[in-house]
Amino acid sequence: MGKMARRQVLARTSAAVIGATFPTVAEAERAVSKGRLRQSVSRWCYDEIPSRELYRAVADMGLTAVDLLEEAEWSVVREFGLVCSMGYGGGGTIENGLNERSNHDAIV
Repeated sequence: MGKMARRQVLARTSAAVIGATFPTVAEAERAVSKGRLRQSVSRWCYDEIPSRELYRAVADMGLTAVDLLEEAEWSVVREFGLVCSMGYGGGGTIENGLNERSNHDAIV
C-alpha cells in the first residue's frame, strides 16, 4: 500500500468511528433530549456515509439541521424532519474566497 495523505487517514478514521457509532446512538437515548439546543452537522465531514443514512442518524440523535448542502439536497433533509441551516452555493475556496476583495466580482 502506498503512502496516504493525512487528510485521507483522518477521513477514513472519522468515517469508521462515525459508522460504528451511529447504530449505538440510534438504539440509545437521543443525544439531544430536551430540544433546548439546536445543533447541526456539516455534510462534508461525512462524505463517505451515504446521504440518507447520515440524515436518518442525525434525526435519530435529535439534531435539527445539516449544514453546507447544495440546494438539491434541501428537500431530502426535510424528509427526515431536518433543515439545511446553512446552504452551500460554491463561490470559491477558503484560499480564494470572499476574504479577498479581488475575488468578489467573480464569486458574485
